[in-house]
Amino acid sequence: KQWYQRRVRVVIRTFEWRLRLNFSSSVDAERDQDQHRKLRDQALWLLENLIPLHVLKELKLKGTYHRDHESVAVCFASVVNFQDFFDEKWKHGHESIRILNELISDIDELLDIPRYHRHIDKIKTALGCTYMSASGLVYEEREHMFVMIDFMFDTMKVLEQFNQNTMGFEFQMKFGCHIGPVASGVIGRSAPMFDIWGDTVNLASRMMSTGVVGRIQVLKETAELVESRYVIERRGKVMVKGKGEVETFFIVGPKDSCND
Repeated sequence: KQWYQRRVRVVIRTFEWRLRLNFSSSVDAERDQDQHRKLRDQALWLLENLIPLHVLKELKLKGTYHRDHESVAVCFASVVNFQDFFDEKWKHGHESIRILNELISDIDELLDIPRYHRHIDKIKTALGCTYMSASGLVYEEREHMFVMIDFMFDTMKVLEQFNQNTMGFEFQMKFGCHIGPVASGVIGRSAPMFDIWGDTVNLASRMMSTGVVGRIQVLKETAELVESRYVIERRGKVMVKGKGEVETFFIVGPKDSCND
């Protein structure tokens, strides 16, 4: 009888030990699955913010993405005086970068507005302080070019509001835009990047670099495409790399608001 009781106690202890082991393993497995899900969700969020969703869907299906577009509005908006603000001695420059990130993030929030979300893709932030975006990559109806112009004017408003909280320093931006054909695609496997190429991109960049602070500079072709809704001001001849001397224009604002 004593032998039997001892045997029963051994079986019970063994069962309890295995139960605790299985429970611990189950908890560990569940915790590992939760961590895996979080990492997967974070990776997916990052990928969706690096590559437009419409591109990502095709990329998942085909493994590659490249396309030609007949009419895309490309915009470059650059913070031209960030180097004057950047102070490496101020927490090793981290605070300066944090403030720049806040400004770029405020501009990003404009893309949550349904009208902008539908038509505009952020391409990248080039050289740290130049915001590059494009419209017409998905919906090619004529409306996209007007949406892009409105986006640039709203970016000016964001900058104005942001400057009210920067301890007396005023960030300044120049804007350049051009409308025309581009090629788009995703480059790279381990760190894929979506980008656009073509003369349209180069001209938009040149319009920004040769532009004037607080103004949207365009070439004659783009001015003619949007003049039905916006007041256009002739600037005159400007030397543009690769093009020589060309005539440029400023988009002043919507005709309705300018008339008011």
